[in-house]
Amino acid sequence: MIANVMLTMLLMAAEAPKPKAAVDDRPGIAALDLVAVKGVESAVARLLNEAMLSRLKSSGRFSSVLGSSDLKAMLSMEQQKAVLGCGDENCLAELGGALGVPLLFSADVGVVGGRFMLNLKILKVDEARVADRRTTIYADEGELLEGLHAAIDTVILGALGEEVSARPPEALQAPAASAAEKATANAPPQAKGARKWWLGGSTLTLGALVAAGGWLYFDSEQQQFNTVEDRQSDDFERLDQAQTVANSALGVGAGVLVLGGWLLW
Repeated sequence: MIANVMLTMLLMAAEAPKPKAAVDDRPGIAALDLVAVKGVESAVARLLNEAMLSRLKSSGRFSSVLGSSDLKAMLSMEQQKAVLGCGDENCLAELGGALGVPLLFSADVGVVGGRFMLNLKILKVDEARVADRRTTIYADEGELLEGLHAAIDTVILGALGEEVSARPPEALQAPAASAAEKATANAPPQAKGARKWWLGGSTLTLGALVAAGGWLYFDSEQQQFNTVEDRQSDDFERLDQAQTVANSALGVGAGVLVLGGWLLW
């Protein structure tokens, strides 16, 4: 009897519908290698390419991000050769169709007039059209590196819009201003100036106190040392220690004074 009941339960468990896995409605995207057009070293382009790929992945807006190594593994040798001369939207759309992704990301960078120009675009494969295209100018490599994430975030938002039902990732959201930042931003110019002078003046005062305290301490030890007639080794060691402490205090005080001057400037 017990065996029959257990068999029945096993059969019911086997026939029970299995829960469906959550469907990821985010689109997949394939990222072509960054093209260095002019004035950009291949090593720099390679580093920028990796940074772009990492940003696409960390954005959280795509179910999958295919890089150059993935493309080589998925495409045949003939298709890879065709990709080398692929530039227009129709050709890129065919490439995206072969990869089975709805979106294709491409970028190029070059130096024009001594400045770096970064071109980004995301192509909708099914429609063979550019979903969003951005061009940004940077003064130098450092500025390009600092603004790279913001440029990618902008082109992603421009291409996807409200297509993704899930809440946009934190990487693509403007950080909420803290209460202190809001208060500072909304404060009148007079209040900002007063706060600046108060902070700078307090820092200068602190630096002066630290430096003066070190000097007074050494001066006190020096006077006490001078009053000793039969000086021992301990007296000399104590004076040396006082001098070391005073020098450290003077150095710290000078640094704080410089900081205070910078805050006031």
